[in-house]
Amino acid sequence: MQLFKIYWPDNGGGIAAVMDMVSHAFEFIANKLDDRECRQEMVVCRPRPGMPFQQDEYHGVNVYRCRTFADIASTPFSAEFLIKGCRAAKDADIVVYHFPYPMADIGVLLKLYRGRLIVWWHCDFDTQKGRILAKLYKPLAEHTLKKADAIIVSAKGNIKGSKILRKYKNKCRVIPFSVSDEMAQTGREYYDSRKKKTPADKVCVLFIGRFVWYKGLDVLLKAFTKLDAEKYELLLAGDGPLYDDIRLLADNLGLNNVTFAGTVTQEEKIRKIEWCDFLVLPSVSKAEAFAIVQIEAMAFGKPVINTWLPSGVPEVCPHGECGITVKPQNEKELAGAIKKLGEDIPLREKYGQRAIALAESRYNVSYMMKRYMHLFQNVLDDKTRRNQKWRR
Repeated sequence: MQLFKIYWPDNGGGIAAVMDMVSHAFEFIANKLDDRECRQEMVVCRPRPGMPFQQDEYHGVNVYRCRTFADIASTPFSAEFLIKGCRAAKDADIVVYHFPYPMADIGVLLKLYRGRLIVWWHCDFDTQKGRILAKLYKPLAEHTLKKADAIIVSAKGNIKGSKILRKYKNKCRVIPFSVSDEMAQTGREYYDSRKKKTPADKVCVLFIGRFVWYKGLDVLLKAFTKLDAEKYELLLAGDGPLYDDIRLLADNLGLNNVTFAGTVTQEEKIRKIEWCDFLVLPSVSKAEAFAIVQIEAMAFGKPVINTWLPSGVPEVCPHGECGITVKPQNEKELAGAIKKLGEDIPLREKYGQRAIALAESRYNVSYMMKRYMHLFQNVLDDKTRRNQKWRR
């Protein structure tokens, strides 16, 4: 069983994608376990208060979508989440909690979930305007981590960058995200064919992500004011609570070489990645733990400019290997990196070649599935050993 605050098609973003990956791993493992049936369920919340409870099937998995009575600091509160979660988890062999979501921590505190507990640590609870809430949440989070049988992180940097997580590093297992097989194949076909194309007149820079505070979009726009508008073009793909603010900032800065694409489909995302010369990820907080869009761009042979964050971000696309890493919230250094990649075509080609090689060798489905399988198998074996010991 998997626990999180929201899931597709209501929303869910990158974490929802990971929930699908976990589902595939469970299904694959079940086929290897003496033909035992694998039954999967998810307990999540409705995106807005007042929406009724709904039980449905999505991607072959039974999903309980619980009523939300309040939404505070982007956190849906739901008593039904605890009730349904308790009922659904009574026979669960493994419970995967996608952290952070306080309602799930409360469930752990109240001992509502049986089975082995795996915490999928997606990011630290670092917030811009919620330091007090983070302090209140810390004891609850620590209790969950103590109870966890294993903790999954997407990169070693997430362990090093978290004071809380470092205490439980012996429980941590690094399982990086992957690019889908379909996207990897499309990326390779594009990369092989693009070698015959000549560079465009303008340097095309791409950002893809949610318009939220930790993405550093204000820094990116200010950096663009330091570049020649006749030579550089920026496309921002995505949506979020700061969308209108970022558009207003672009207007106030007089930027006429910035395009807002809004929310894009998977097919549109691929077209945007093919269009660009490189991707920029100007994130300013370790709330950005990995950024799957980095490996998606790398799968198409695109260099990445990211930031030195105490998370997995700079680890995904290493500085000087397949991109450039700059200090967060430093518009001057960011502009310099954009200009460097923009002017040096051979450097872009070298980074792009290394980027696609790294994406294919490390961030592929097979590599990820093997790690999931090893972890889940060990957890199930440990559960069996404990049950046998209890019977004796």
